[in-house]
Amino acid sequence: MPQSVLGALDSLGTSGTMFLVQMALVLTASKSEYGLFTLVMSYILVGQSIFSAFFGAPLITALSRLPGESQSEAAMVARSWQLRAALALAAAFVVGVALFSPRQSIALTIAAAMTFVGLSYRDAQRTAWTVNLRMAKAFLNTCFFSGLVVIGGGSLLLWLNRLDATQSLAIVAGAVFLSNVSRLWRVVRQRATMPHGFGRYYRSPVLWSVPGAIVVWIQNNLYLTIVAVYLNLSAVGEISAGRMLAVPYLLASTGLLRVAQVRYTHLFQKEGSDAALRMMRNWIVGNIGTGVALSVLLLALDRVASHQLVPPRYPHLLEIAACWFLFAGIATARGAVSSLFQAIGRYRPIVLANIFAIPTVLGGIALLIPALGLPGAILPMAAAEAQLMITLLVVLRLRRPSADEIHGAQTPAEEEVEQMTLLLRDGI
Repeated sequence: MPQSVLGALDSLGTSGTMFLVQMALVLTASKSEYGLFTLVMSYILVGQSIFSAFFGAPLITALSRLPGESQSEAAMVARSWQLRAALALAAAFVVGVALFSPRQSIALTIAAAMTFVGLSYRDAQRTAWTVNLRMAKAFLNTCFFSGLVVIGGGSLLLWLNRLDATQSLAIVAGAVFLSNVSRLWRVVRQRATMPHGFGRYYRSPVLWSVPGAIVVWIQNNLYLTIVAVYLNLSAVGEISAGRMLAVPYLLASTGLLRVAQVRYTHLFQKEGSDAALRMMRNWIVGNIGTGVALSVLLLALDRVASHQLVPPRYPHLLEIAACWFLFAGIATARGAVSSLFQAIGRYRPIVLANIFAIPTVLGGIALLIPALGLPGAILPMAAAEAQLMITLLVVLRLRRPSADEIHGAQTPAEEEVEQMTLLLRDGI
């Protein structure tokens, strides 16, 4: 099976699993309880974003430039670093909450900390598989993880007839650890050291990737905290339920964007920059068109059949979901541009463009929530993604990829890249 298909199925499996967890909460818990779950997950994403900035795209870039025999050793060391750092941060978080906010549920705190550790390690493991084009292993691991979540969540639902935020986080954390227990043990025991030359390729991207990840979280996740402060946890639950409908599209696109970064490199080196730029333009048009079409469809359904399709507790679900699909289409189109920049090692423009977009997000949310309600928290983020995409396109037009940047790009195995191309070509 083509690597691109496996990559997409891997992301769809993960998104589908989290979709089921959230659906169980939507159907059995109160809006406030579901809002609490999504708010906690947004803070878990803060840590994950920072860890991915250390061990995600910069690691892929650095490992791909090392000799083949050094890649596995470096990947093992990187996973060890990420696991130990995640454990240390989680322990500090639990202790901090116990000392400074003793009224918070200790069970919820521990479940959130362990979910963060597990998901951080899983992301590092999937990065290593992506670098080595071993997407079949990633997909099988996702199937195991998903099966454990379904068994654990289904058992609790049969027993209690409901789920809450703490139970949901504990199920996800337990499934991650059980599906990776043998690999975790190997990582803990390993004593390998980084190969010579790794730091040269790794240091520069990280310096820009980490602040970039923080900025991106502010753009795409801080809205939940703002909604909770402006309104309440029930509002957080309703806006999150709308986003849940767009999550499969977003995460499937994330899997394809990882493939796109590799495909860009191949096009740069084999066919030149014009071919890579043409692929980027096709991706932009295709995803924005898809996002707009889905938004219009949901708004039409909201007008003619809303009461027949949505739970009574979520009366504005389709309207909010339409805004999220518009955001998803624009964000994925922007991701195609960012992936091209990452493929040639340009992280600085991404960070600066994201910083430049923050006032659009924060100012827009502050102004539009009172005027439009919950859609006012989503539309400014869509506008910021469009602004970011346009800014990067202008930078790309002013400074096309240089020969040195193209030469330094990743060169994966020829036949694997051809397989990975199929879904991108057909899907766009």
